[in-house]
Amino acid sequence: MDLALFDFDGTITRTDTWTPFMQLAVRPARIVAGRVLLSPVVVGYKLGMISASRGRQVAARVGFRGEDAARMQKLLDVLEDLDDTQAVYHNADLQAA
Repeated sequence: MDLALFDFDGTITRTDTWTPFMQLAVRPARIVAGRVLLSPVVVGYKLGMISASRGRQVAARVGFRGEDAARMQKLLDVLEDLDDTQAVYHNADLQAA
C-alpha cells in the first residue's frame, strides 16, 4: 500500500505545511479577501479563544466555498499525482499517541 503523508498541523514535520498549501490551492483574490474575513479568527487564535483546528476549518471554508467542482477535482488530481520529488511514499502503519 502506498501512502502520501500531508502534515498540516506539524505532528510529523518541523514546519507548518498548512499555510503553503493554502497559498498554492486558493485563488489569489480569495486570499486577499480571506485576510480581511479571517482577521477575527486569527485574533481569536492568538488569544487562545479558537483552536488551530477550528481556525483551519474556517480558513478552508473561506478559501474553497463556491469553487466549481472541476477546479476542486483538478486540485485533488494534482495532490494525488505528486511525484517522488514532492512527496515521500512509504509503507507504514500510523499510530497516534
